[in-house]
Amino acid sequence: MMNQIGFKSIYLDVVDSTNNYVANLVKSRGIAHGTVIMADEQTNGRGQRGTIWQTQAGMNLIFSVFVELNQLEIANQDAIHHWVSLSVVQTLDKLGVKSEIKWPNDILTENGKIAGILIENSIANQYVKHAIVGIGLNVNQIDFEDVRATSIRLETGAMFNVREFSFMLISSLNNNWMNLYNREFKALKYDYLSHLWGMNKEVRFIRSEQEEIGTILGTNDIGLLKVETKYGIECFDLKEVKFLIN
Repeated sequence: MMNQIGFKSIYLDVVDSTNNYVANLVKSRGIAHGTVIMADEQTNGRGQRGTIWQTQAGMNLIFSVFVELNQLEIANQDAIHHWVSLSVVQTLDKLGVKSEIKWPNDILTENGKIAGILIENSIANQYVKHAIVGIGLNVNQIDFEDVRATSIRLETGAMFNVREFSFMLISSLNNNWMNLYNREFKALKYDYLSHLWGMNKEVRFIRSEQEEIGTILGTNDIGLLKVETKYGIECFDLKEVKFLIN
């Protein structure tokens, strides 16, 4: 049995990026499976494909965890995202916050984005050796300027201790870990799809600067989004389409 997620946690006041911090520890071979890094403030937080994650100091969860994979085949690497995003949604649900997974890496409530996920895999010989999983989740922040975002505080009206919330998330990550470690990919994906935003619904999206309508049908074997459009069933990669949220 591998060490549990969060068996060791490192708390930082300020860091450029918790994912970068983990990556540097990996280079120096100074990190073990399950180690969690958390920070009060992040000066250069990153989202998918170079987007920026903005957060107010001390108000939100800034979290990265290093995991070693049991010779996980590249074809199954999407299961890592299923594991993480499910764990986030389930943690929020325990607080009475209903959320959905917006493919590929956002967690939404009906009021806006509440969390983002950034997973960076290390691949060798057709296997994922390890992954650095970054999670940014809005806990107590209430002002997001012009961004359509929300937080646990805005959703519930209550202030939360960020570190206590992190323990809840770590518990969910551990509860779902064995499904990933034991290659229970179908079970993970089934649960993932049950929380997928737009699943089996007509949604609006932008492709090549043109607005279209399609029905989200889930994801294919390599994690591309399946959408039934006027052209038939198509599969989209990250950034090929932008979905419009009412």
